[in-house]
Amino acid sequence: MNINATIFGQSISFIFFVFFCMKFVWPNIIHVIKTRQKNIRKAIFLADKEQKRYIKIKSKISKKILNVKRKSIDIIRQAEIKKDIIIKKSIEQALFEKNKILKQAKSEIFIEKNKAKRNLQKHAVLLAVKIAKKIIQEKITKKYTNKLIENLHSDLKGFKI
Repeated sequence: MNINATIFGQSISFIFFVFFCMKFVWPNIIHVIKTRQKNIRKAIFLADKEQKRYIKIKSKISKKILNVKRKSIDIIRQAEIKKDIIIKKSIEQALFEKNKILKQAKSEIFIEKNKAKRNLQKHAVLLAVKIAKKIIQEKITKKYTNKLIENLHSDLKGFKI
């Protein structure tokens, strides 16, 4: 075999292969590459657009979070103020109830004290009358009895409880 013929045959088949590739394969590959490039550009554009949208949404959410934190702080402050007011009102009401109960107890004590005084006075008078009766029965003289009654009467007038 001749090397020149082999090289010539290989050259023709290579040219035929290149021509075939350029005519039928290469346009399809170029078309796929261009389509792919368009899709990649669109994807990059959409990614940039979505990234900008993400940044806007993130800033809005951050602002909303700050507003919610501020509102929660305000709510906590208001709750603390209400708590203090409720505690103060409860203390005032408790003091009012305490004073009311003390006044009631003092008035009951005063009433019971007066009842005890009256009972004591009644018993003292009854005892004095019994003693007087016994003395009168023992000494029946009118003169002595009248004098004793007058003394007892004057003593009872001066007796105050």
